[in-house]
Amino acid sequence: GEIRFMKYDQTFARFARRMIKYTTVAIIGFAFISEFIWDWHVAVGIVLGGLFQILFLSFLLVKESQWERQGKAPVFISQRLSLFAMSRLVLQILTCVGIIFTPVNIFGYLVGLLTLTLMTLVDRVIKLIKE
Repeated sequence: GEIRFMKYDQTFARFARRMIKYTTVAIIGFAFISEFIWDWHVAVGIVLGGLFQILFLSFLLVKESQWERQGKAPVFISQRLSLFAMSRLVLQILTCVGIIFTPVNIFGYLVGLLTLTLMTLVDRVIKLIKE
C-alpha cells in the first residue's frame, strides 16, 4: 500500500511561485521593449503567451494544494502534476492555432510562451552562482 503519513514535498510549489514572479517581470519587460521596436501586436502576443504560462502554473499550484488538503499520497500528487504538465504542450499548440486567427502577432505569442523556459534557465544559473 501507499504511505499516507508522508508530507508532500514543497519543491514544486516553491519553484512554481518563483517562476510566476520571474515570468511576470520578464513578460512586462519584453512587452515594453517590443512595443518600441515593433508594435502592440507583438507586445500583446508576448503578454498573452506569458500569461498562459502563469495561469497554467497557478492552476497546477491550486491542484497540488487541493490534493494535499485531501490527504492524497505524494506519488498520486506527483503523477497528476506530471500528467497535467504533459498536457500543456497540446494546449500551447491549440492556443497558437487560435492566435493565428487574431491580430496578435504569433511570434510575440511564442516569445511569451518561451519566457517560462528562459526564466527556468535563469533560475538554474542563479542557483549555480549561489552554490
